[in-house]
Amino acid sequence: MLENLEFREVVRLAGVGFFYLLILMLCLLYFGDSIQKLFFSYFPRSHPTLDESKEKLPPDELLKQQKAAREKIQDEHTLKAESFTERILKPKEEAKKADLEKEFYRNAGPAWKGKGERTRPRDDNDDSSSGNQETRPAPRKRDLEGTNRDAAAARKLPESVTNPPKRAPAEPPKAKVVITLPDEPEEGTPKSITVALRGTASIVKRRRFLFTEKVQVLLNWMSKLGYHQKLYTLVTTYPRQDLSQHAADTLEEAGIDHDVALVVEEIIPKEES
Repeated sequence: MLENLEFREVVRLAGVGFFYLLILMLCLLYFGDSIQKLFFSYFPRSHPTLDESKEKLPPDELLKQQKAAREKIQDEHTLKAESFTERILKPKEEAKKADLEKEFYRNAGPAWKGKGERTRPRDDNDDSSSGNQETRPAPRKRDLEGTNRDAAAARKLPESVTNPPKRAPAEPPKAKVVITLPDEPEEGTPKSITVALRGTASIVKRRRFLFTEKVQVLLNWMSKLGYHQKLYTLVTTYPRQDLSQHAADTLEEAGIDHDVALVVEEIIPKEES
């Protein structure tokens, strides 16, 4: 019984302490700033902080300190950049320049250099056994090495380079054929007919012609409408007649001496057997 009472008392005291602690935290949360100001009003700080010391400096002195700090940082960066240039960039550039000079001098010499001695005609009066043989002058470096002209003369080029084949003259370009149609006769003109042409998209075009014109005029009209004569042809409806077979005839000779409707048909290529 006593043990149960002591345990309950401990729990109650712990709950009361936790409650008071919670109230204290809430008070500090809401009234902490006011309490801090009130405390420092009675007990001022003995050592000012860094921010307060800066606030007490005059503006000119503060600007000087900031400028000095920026210059110090800039000098440090400049020293680092100069050190990087001296240690890394300059050696790389010098090595690259040396490689370029070596490559230049390796390829800048003559195309061919020969070696030999300068020859001279033998004198019959010379007696080699008598020991009176004349000393020959030392050959010059130019004579020993040769020149670019000597190398070009000794070089053998293929015949295709020395004697290139002649090109056949280019064929003149073919003149572009310009399709022109005769003037359309007025309505009611004698010997004139109206031709209706129906295209592949069922679009009908009409125009008047004289039946004394050639059938080729109708084919040209078809080409002007966008149907190439190598791909399309004109046929009559009834009786069916391919007008491209009568291009040199007149309309009257082809049986077209009255108003007529023609159809554009695609030419079907013949299969090779």
